[in-house]
Amino acid sequence: MLIQILKSKLKEVIITKSDVKNEGSITLDPDLMDAAKLFPYERVEVNAVNGSARIVTYVIKGKRGSGQVEINGGAANFFKKEDHIHVNCFGFIDEYLLSDFYRRMKGKEDEVKYNTVITDSHNKIIEIK
Repeated sequence: MLIQILKSKLKEVIITKSDVKNEGSITLDPDLMDAAKLFPYERVEVNAVNGSARIVTYVIKGKRGSGQVEINGGAANFFKKEDHIHVNCFGFIDEYLLSDFYRRMKGKEDEVKYNTVITDSHNKIIEIK
């Protein structure tokens, strides 16, 4: 059976634009996409850092080096420019492979990490954990 686990996270990026009239999605700077190992049209969850909003959408590639994080379409009803958000991406893995992996990591489970991208106030990458 396949199970879904957290693959990567853009931690506390800042929305640069929110437009209900644009195509529904989240537009991201390709530098952020590369760092978080995200693909165009990949499904992501977006949640507010200081609020209760959480939506599911897909990624659209923006302009490289721009720090672009735009919320488009219906999602713009939940988020506004300058909101701080987390963008979470999940992947599927066979539960038996994962169980075997954890068995081999016995006592080191805390060392297994998802990819976390930390940015500054302009959505420029500071660190990838």
